[in-house]
Amino acid sequence: MISDLDDQIHDFVEEMLAKGKTPEEASALAGEVIEQSLPEIYKTTIAALDKSRAEMLRRSRAEQAAFEKRNFQRWRKAFDLIETVAEIAGEVGGAFNDHNRSSAVSDRDYVFEAVVSLHARSLLIARESIHLCKGGFADGALSRWRSMHECKVVAAFITLHGQEVALRYLASFDCAALKAARELNEVIGHPGYDEGFSTEELGRMEQHVAAICAEMGSEMRHDYGWAGKVLKNPKPTFASIEANAGLAHERPRYRWASQHTHASARPPNRLLGTVEAQQPLHLVGPSNSGMVDPLQFVALALADITKIMLSVRPTLDCKIYGLLLDHFAGQVGVTALAEEEASLRRARSAQRG
Repeated sequence: MISDLDDQIHDFVEEMLAKGKTPEEASALAGEVIEQSLPEIYKTTIAALDKSRAEMLRRSRAEQAAFEKRNFQRWRKAFDLIETVAEIAGEVGGAFNDHNRSSAVSDRDYVFEAVVSLHARSLLIARESIHLCKGGFADGALSRWRSMHECKVVAAFITLHGQEVALRYLASFDCAALKAARELNEVIGHPGYDEGFSTEELGRMEQHVAAICAEMGSEMRHDYGWAGKVLKNPKPTFASIEANAGLAHERPRYRWASQHTHASARPPNRLLGTVEAQQPLHLVGPSNSGMVDPLQFVALALADITKIMLSVRPTLDCKIYGLLLDHFAGQVGVTALAEEEASLRRARSAQRG
């Protein structure tokens, strides 16, 4: 559709050149014609799209479904392993919560509350990552692992430092909500921002946060301020929490995963999805390349945070579950790498043949 319009513009410019117009004059005339015809072009394009989009989407969805089938066949053993890890982690997490919830509430066990919540969030992220890998989006899966790593670091930090830090972490939600509400109100009137918080609502939120700060310190208003007392810094960074939790060695992976999250410069051939490409390209859709790292990172992180959760109220069963998770999670990367190498050899052999 867009290419048809481009062809028409090209034909018009060629016609003007044939009539003796300079390239600059021909381009200017084409611009004038387009400007005058824009309302009609818009209506015609919308009508054409309404007529053709069902077939366009059917074809696109069929292509994606066919791709996902081939992608699954390439990585099936690794997918089976990581889904096994996710199923074990899900069942263990549910049983752990059900078994300990009542006593944790009675004991006001804030560590339990915080870490169980972080484990549940990590399990959700892991399943999102698996879905992205199956769909052919390795870089998206790696960026979701970044969030899993944050959950694991915070869970490890809370478990290390105990109930007061856990309570501060849970209370930080209301402080962050107030900050978000104020930021929202600052942009009311911009497109898409029609309603904000009333003065009364903000007042109640501020009163609640003021009470939190009176009890826990004004650093609670800052990002990661809930960790400020332990770190002796009212404005700690995630990196400082990570280091204190003994996980600074994962910083290079975290920074690498952040490249796809942020808009920092990145050559088109440096994506996971393009690692097997034979020439640079701008990847805008699925690829069956680059699954090894996101699959193994997600599997290991999910095993780690499940073990962190189980350490809050450890039993012999918890140790067994931890060993099971380590067993399957440890196989994911090795298996994915073997599948990658074997399938790549087959593909290149087929090309040569």
